Amino acid sequence: MAIDDSSSQSRTLEGSENFERVLSLPQVTASGVAIIIGAGIYVLLGPAAEDAGAQVWMSFLFASALSVLTAFSYMELSSMFPKAGSEQEFARHAFPSWVSATVGWSMALALVVAASTVALGFSRYLAEFIEVDSRVSAIAIALVTCFVSFLGMQRAIWLVLTLGAIEVGGLVLVFVVGAPDIGDVDLFSGFNFGGVFASASLVFFAFIGFDEVITLSEETKNPRRTVPLALLLSLAISTLLYVGVAIVAVSVLGVDGLVNSTRPLADVMSLRVGASSAKLMAAIALVSTSSTVLLASTGVAIGLILLEDISLLAGATDVLIYILFVIVNLVLIILRKRMPNHPRQFVVRGSIRGVPILPVLGIIATLSMGFNVKRDASLLAIFIVVVGIAIALLGSRKSVTYRYE
Repeated sequence: MAIDDSSSQSRTLEGSENFERVLSLPQVTASGVAIIIGAGIYVLLGPAAEDAGAQVWMSFLFASALSVLTAFSYMELSSMFPKAGSEQEFARHAFPSWVSATVGWSMALALVVAASTVALGFSRYLAEFIEVDSRVSAIAIALVTCFVSFLGMQRAIWLVLTLGAIEVGGLVLVFVVGAPDIGDVDLFSGFNFGGVFASASLVFFAFIGFDEVITLSEETKNPRRTVPLALLLSLAISTLLYVGVAIVAVSVLGVDGLVNSTRPLADVMSLRVGASSAKLMAAIALVSTSSTVLLASTGVAIGLILLEDISLLAGATDVLIYILFVIVNLVLIILRKRMPNHPRQFVVRGSIRGVPILPVLGIIATLSMGFNVKRDASLLAIFIVVVGIAIALLGSRKSVTYRYE
């Protein structure tokens, strides 16, 4: 990716005058890591190992590569429409209104399904402290976090960063404690590319939210340079943490132990330090999962929690995000043709006959990942999208009817 320095494209972002530019590269990068690191690694490491085995760590590398490819498209589109910052608004410039409405619906439901996933993960770590039905505790956390967000939790960015620091600290602690065991398990034994790729389709869940870094542009010093670099650095740091923790978990627990663990990071601590340390890791995981549940649509989330299947819900979330990734990359390709002279402060370089290469690769990689998601999860995601399309078309039809009455 490169920055276009032409005079028509070097203007400051629209509306940026309303914000004081105080964020530097370290601050934006730290915010990015705090946004990306979440409950995924805490709740999906075991299910991911079912497909990838000892190579589960490779799955995070594949998922990270997919995120990077599409991150470039987000950067260019956000520089074209700096006040938008959403997939729905991007789609509006390239597709009919019903498509953009469906995109908005899919994004909202993806967040709800993701919240349900981590609420179930929360309930498993909570079992370290109290015996309670996992569905009951998952529903409880969904209700509590909904109430907290209603009170204005979203305004406390300092709290988000604090929770992110706790989450990152937990992963670093697990790595340090388990590092002496690295080498006890052959990390390349029985390599199965198909299994690793299928696992990557699941653990991609752990990278959801990286595009939120772009929304910090208006408060960042020299955003044209700082934001792209911070986005890539935050993805790189998150990937290193994920890969390191996955390697440690396999090394300490073994493949079978990891697959059968419902709270793998707590089990790593328990085996290497003692039962009391497992409670510390469980507490950190509770912080991670509870912070990730915020802002969910509680009613729908509770219904999904009752399915009590983390892999199903995480897979459905991933498929919904994959659909959005395809849309974002398609929008960039279309707007290169339709709006070639529109100001762009960030430009994805490299094209063939006017078609940018990286978005095309992003679409291919995303579709490849999507085809590896388990059927039930894909069907759930498709059902959600179909409902969204029906609602969008109905709304569009009513709008046309009212216009002519």
